[in-house]
Amino acid sequence: MNKKQAGIIVTLLALIVCAGILAAKVNGPLGVTNDDFNNDGIVTMNNDKNSTTTSTEYFESSRTKKEQIETQAMASLRTIIDDKNVTEAQRNEATKQYTQYTVAQTHEQKIEEVLKGKGFDDVICYLEDNNQKARIVIKAKDLTTQQGKVIKDVVYSEAKIINVEVECKE
Repeated sequence: MNKKQAGIIVTLLALIVCAGILAAKVNGPLGVTNDDFNNDGIVTMNNDKNSTTTSTEYFESSRTKKEQIETQAMASLRTIIDDKNVTEAQRNEATKQYTQYTVAQTHEQKIEEVLKGKGFDDVICYLEDNNQKARIVIKAKDLTTQQGKVIKDVVYSEAKIINVEVECKE
């Protein structure tokens, strides 16, 4: 198997994973928890939609979409890097972008972990504009000035980004 075939296989695997995730979203949850059983041992589904469920769904959906986009972009760049028919300049540019994606993913994950450790319920971090801007989505009704400062400090300490935009989702 050559590198081009490996790139195609990786891309197809990414698409299969994306299709599986989308199918799970469309068809509902795959697992059944203990909370789904009533006293008789029969599965019950709660169709009540409250703000917590909606917020949780928003974060799950956003995280899934973000992961799909990143996986597809990384697979495409990897294919370009591994393709023998691509010019050296194109390969170098793809390698540079691949490295930026990898660094951004590492910073995003670290920022999310640290902010969750600071007491925020859920966090999604997006690094934009070639890692010059951070957009943070926090699961909260609103933020205090102190919390905003904590978020900006974490982003700066982890990714050295000053331009921070914070969005609250309840």
